[in-house]
Amino acid sequence: MKENKTNHINYKDIFIIISNKGGVGKTNSSIQVIAPSLYLNNPDKKIHVWEIDNNNNTKKHISSKYIQYESMKLSKSEMAINDIEFSNLTDPNTVHVVDSGGSDDSKKILAHLKQVNLIGLQYIIPTNEDMEQIDNITEIIEIIRQQDKFAKIYLLLNRCISLKEDEIRKQFINVFGSKDLGIPSQIENLRIDEILFVENSLAYTLLKSHYKIAMLDFYFESLDLRENIQEYKVQWGQQGHEIFTANSNKFKFSNLVLDLIEKLEPIRKALL
Repeated sequence: MKENKTNHINYKDIFIIISNKGGVGKTNSSIQVIAPSLYLNNPDKKIHVWEIDNNNNTKKHISSKYIQYESMKLSKSEMAINDIEFSNLTDPNTVHVVDSGGSDDSKKILAHLKQVNLIGLQYIIPTNEDMEQIDNITEIIEIIRQQDKFAKIYLLLNRCISLKEDEIRKQFINVFGSKDLGIPSQIENLRIDEILFVENSLAYTLLKSHYKIAMLDFYFESLDLRENIQEYKVQWGQQGHEIFTANSNKFKFSNLVLDLIEKLEPIRKALL
């Protein structure tokens, strides 16, 4: 019997940030890159980030008025996936982002997705320039392709020193190879649909550790600061030199955040 390729539900509003390797920036990508990009693409929709990881707890570090967070242990992942599927089928105004744990945690989450036949999902695999990452990327892609022939897979090159193409190719020799060093390109072997790029910036660390706020929230604060900076400076001055200095520094930092959001434009377009 000929397979009916149209007889499936495309869960296009479910994004799985996944890697079986820790330390590649899954949580940062989920909260500070993908979630704000999706929100700015769909300002009328709710963005729900599910952190399924035995080690992390983002709610302790970052607050947001625009993004709903839910952090849980891997043991509750089956329940979370059930809730995500139900919400996706009944609430078209919510976009779900799953921040999966590393190591075997990612494989277990993929296994849960397979059990309930959740297909047509969008997968984002963050990576850095570590040569050993290629084996991990290839393994995860193979699992996804085997269980979800309708999946869309993005490879996210994280912590790019520069967003210039030639500099990216030099940094990510593990992906693009190097003729000078005799290292073959892996692009032809990786069964991905698109490559995304995230510039390395101290802002991500400061947002999490110092300001304890999500990129999206600080972005809207930054827009307000830029538009009304003279009025704010008068208010700060009336509160004393220390307050004035602290908020002036915050204004300088806000310009960095606005610049970062602008640089997310290619990612926003890719996720439309």
